[in-house]
Amino acid sequence: MSDGAPMIREDLKDKTDGSHGKRKHYNHIFSWQAGDKAASDAAFAKADVTIDAVPTASEIDHALGRLEMAARERSIAVGISSGLPVSIDHIAKWAKTLADHGVQLVPITAVASKAIP
Repeated sequence: MSDGAPMIREDLKDKTDGSHGKRKHYNHIFSWQAGDKAASDAAFAKADVTIDAVPTASEIDHALGRLEMAARERSIAVGISSGLPVSIDHIAKWAKTLADHGVQLVPITAVASKAIP
């Protein structure tokens, strides 16, 4: 927070400790992290397609097309996505078309032990 940031929580003025640890600023209510950053970064790096690298409807649809093409070419492909509502919406619509295209959507645990070229 910049020094000139407006005070949102006046009740926290001059309080340096909070239930989640030291406050960095009056407006700093809490901070937390979950998961394994290194493992998440590795998963994104190894995926064939990051579905919502550009989180727009048209780019997500294009990425899903690339993922489907990779699956057809190699019999297996891994896509990864964030949980953005636009991503979930387009993935759900796409998933409903896969049976007609001869492609099966499976959880990562079903393919994690297989070698991905």
